[in-house]
Amino acid sequence: MCNAQCVIDTPNTQVGFTPQASAPVAVGSAISQTTQIYVMPSAYYQGNLVVIDSLHFATVTGLPTGVTYAFNTASGTVAGGGIGVKLSVQKAL
Repeated sequence: MCNAQCVIDTPNTQVGFTPQASAPVAVGSAISQTTQIYVMPSAYYQGNLVVIDSLHFATVTGLPTGVTYAFNTASGTVAGGGIGVKLSVQKAL
């Protein structure tokens, strides 16, 4: 799971999730994937500049049985202009 060994890739300021997609996983195989997100400090909405205070992930739904996840930081919150909330997804055999 995501722990102190999950290192945030701080130079990566690509907006959104990185990587954007995962490779297909065969049934019965173990997986381990970590994804991070960069949250823009601001964005335009309907022509107005909006400052993004933070983005919060409360839960992840729709994962297959036996697949688990964890956030780093444990709060699941990333400040606007911040990099974090690495989402680690794992399934052991």
